[in-house]
Amino acid sequence: YLLRLVCFGLGIAMSAGGTVYGQQQRPMTVDDLFRLEQLGAVVASPDGEWLALVIARTRTNAETYRDVPSGMGVGEDHADVWLLPRRGGSRRNLTNGLIDGSGYWNPVWSPDGKRLALLSTKGGNNVNPYVWEMETDTLRQVTERAADLRAYANDEGWLSHAMLWIDNTTLLCAVLPDKAPRSYHDMAKIRSYSTAVREWAKAAQGRKPTVSVLESGREVPPTERLQGQLLAVDVLTGRSRVVAEGSVRHLIVSPTGRHLALIAETGRMPPEPGLKPRFEAGVSGFPRTRLGLLSLKRKHGRTQWFDNVVDPRLITLGSAFHSWSSDGTSLAVIGKESTEDHTADHLFLVSTASKTVRSLSSQKLEVRATAWSPNGDLLALARPRFLSAPPDDTTRFDWFALDRSGGGSIRNFTAPLTAVPTMLLRTSERNTMVGIASGELWSFNLRSNTTRSLTDTFPPQLQEVVWPSRRGQRGGAIQELIVTTQANDLYRVAWTKTSARLRLLPRPSENATLAELRPEQQLVVYIGTESNGTFLWTGNGSDARFEQRIVLNSHLGEIADAKRTLIEYRGMDGDSLKAMLVLPLGYEPGKRYPLLVNVYAGLVTSDSNFHYLLSKHMVSSANLNLIPARGYAVLMPSMPLASWGEASDPYMDLPKGVMGAVDKAIDLGIADPERLGLIGWSYGGYSTYSLVTLTHRFKAAVTLAGISDLVSMYGTFVAPIRYDEFAHEELFGPVFGETGQARMGAPPWFDLWRYLRNSPIHFVDRVQTPLMIIQGDMDYVPIQQGEEFFTALYRMGKKAKFVRYWGEGHVISSPANVEDMWQRVFQWFDEHLAGMSLDTTGAR
Repeated sequence: YLLRLVCFGLGIAMSAGGTVYGQQQRPMTVDDLFRLEQLGAVVASPDGEWLALVIARTRTNAETYRDVPSGMGVGEDHADVWLLPRRGGSRRNLTNGLIDGSGYWNPVWSPDGKRLALLSTKGGNNVNPYVWEMETDTLRQVTERAADLRAYANDEGWLSHAMLWIDNTTLLCAVLPDKAPRSYHDMAKIRSYSTAVREWAKAAQGRKPTVSVLESGREVPPTERLQGQLLAVDVLTGRSRVVAEGSVRHLIVSPTGRHLALIAETGRMPPEPGLKPRFEAGVSGFPRTRLGLLSLKRKHGRTQWFDNVVDPRLITLGSAFHSWSSDGTSLAVIGKESTEDHTADHLFLVSTASKTVRSLSSQKLEVRATAWSPNGDLLALARPRFLSAPPDDTTRFDWFALDRSGGGSIRNFTAPLTAVPTMLLRTSERNTMVGIASGELWSFNLRSNTTRSLTDTFPPQLQEVVWPSRRGQRGGAIQELIVTTQANDLYRVAWTKTSARLRLLPRPSENATLAELRPEQQLVVYIGTESNGTFLWTGNGSDARFEQRIVLNSHLGEIADAKRTLIEYRGMDGDSLKAMLVLPLGYEPGKRYPLLVNVYAGLVTSDSNFHYLLSKHMVSSANLNLIPARGYAVLMPSMPLASWGEASDPYMDLPKGVMGAVDKAIDLGIADPERLGLIGWSYGGYSTYSLVTLTHRFKAAVTLAGISDLVSMYGTFVAPIRYDEFAHEELFGPVFGETGQARMGAPPWFDLWRYLRNSPIHFVDRVQTPLMIIQGDMDYVPIQQGEEFFTALYRMGKKAKFVRYWGEGHVISSPANVEDMWQRVFQWFDEHLAGMSLDTTGAR
């Protein structure tokens, strides 16, 4: 997850080709990053006649950057919501947040399409719900309570923060405890700033204690924690009532719209020695959770809690831990049977009629996901339960059909397949489900127990279902799907009992991605991030006629594209690998250039995953287009590692994919072997720290937000939550070390030597490469990681520079700091890679 956070979740389509660097185009500069607008969520109104758009404003020094949790990776704290009519006309800014520096995002339409609920930072450092009225064209705040940005409303296939309409005038909204500190994901840096300043001032005055006590060895009960609430707000009167007490995390509406299942987080379970921490739904640790049921048809209904389902699973994007039957009378839930259980993998059935819950654990299954057939069969992605599964257990998960009564036999209906679908969808045939596995669409008849491929004669490999989404299938059976292929094409799939018909879905551009789809209203919306701008098109979904409705970032057409190509080479283990090689602007064949190698351990380059850090649209300070603009070539090698959570030695594996790629770039006559540089962000920073201790081939290196000491990383609090009341419960370091990217597989006291031999800090005496370390003091990779490595280099008199940015997080975001950072990076490489001119005309 370090890579995802570094890149702000951006998945931007790339093209392998480049534009010839000519007189009409120029290199990219840092200032170009500050001119970019970003197009985020696109949400159609219920009748399909209006599109609500989230567009992030250009980054300027006049804005405040609050680090609002990102739903679409577009910087919601400085975004606006726009309205675009489907049938012609210009877009209109509904919020105009630039006036006072507010951000608006998360548009959710009311059922009648007359209102739009939004979230906004207007008025300070809280995030509050707002509603825009179409008839009066007015925007108003509907409650003073701060929205809980860790709560999600799972409806219509859209993962939306905190808010859900239950009728045309009543909005459900999960809110934080009244007058409580913001939670971890609610503008963590801002919260830490204010807490630190307040407590430091008290300490200086000497009249009040500034103590904060953390305690181990006991579980903090819910009564000692401030709990949030779920409010039902009448948006016409502003009156609200509490429908659930607790910090709500997920709202799941039944297919009939009559009931709402909710999951609330009540606390954290203390870690157990033999239980590995995990990262799930934004939580690093062991959440305590609670299942509730609310009738949406009762005007003043209250939530009924089912505490015999212990710690129901928190939902992550794309998961189906809990699912409603198509008639809305039953809810399948995955949780624990008791607080002594280590993992939540038991299956429960909740009845909305009797308001009872029943355990199906007698079926001896370890359950990962659930689904329902059209005729009411309960399905579970599961495997046989082992009382003590061996560490190397590889028993796969299959789909089982279960007796709804819980007393009958179970049947594995995916056993004949070599791979198993992760998601099943109901079809219009009463007994049939469909799912994608091994690149094919499979049909499963649960009555005849037959399985067949519907696309075995279709050459392209199917990738995933994009419509309908699992949460968007509100109980209805489907007659067609829209799927993606490995080549990123979209196909509309319809089928009969014997075969399937696939039809290529037209797109307005090769790079266009599907943003919104409403087949019932013949509406399809595409977004394209092209070399010359950002575009939005609308169409009818059946032919190739599209209307271009929005153009942003047209200045990108002035900026030259660096030529890039995939090169093939052999790793140190003899394996065949690929690397991305980006040529400097103005490249002349036969001339050798300084080469910067951008490393990120675990990344394997292929024909289809051209690195999004090379997109001109990327607003992040990690945009690598600035490097070829400066006159350097860029190499992005494959660096295969073992899977996350599998105990391994990544430190020793790091050079295996790098050095062969460097040699290949030299053999091609492009890279100058005497002018090799190294750069890496986050886990790439760890890669950089490690490589400079393993080789002396690089003449200079820069590491940003990197990890150098896996032992101290394991136990250090992350800066954004250091001042929180229960800071010790966010187990970021243990998750990273045991089950995450570090790949240690256990705590350091169980396998200390593995931690030591994989920590570059312990080999710092080998460093001969001049190293610049860049880090923010509010980074969740503790700044102490950079301090340790720099102190060691300083102690030995090695050439190094430590650049610290106060108030910055994992990725430098303040415009002034971004510009300063790139100036220093290029000065460093210009100085140490002989032959570079200090007055190069590329990025400043």
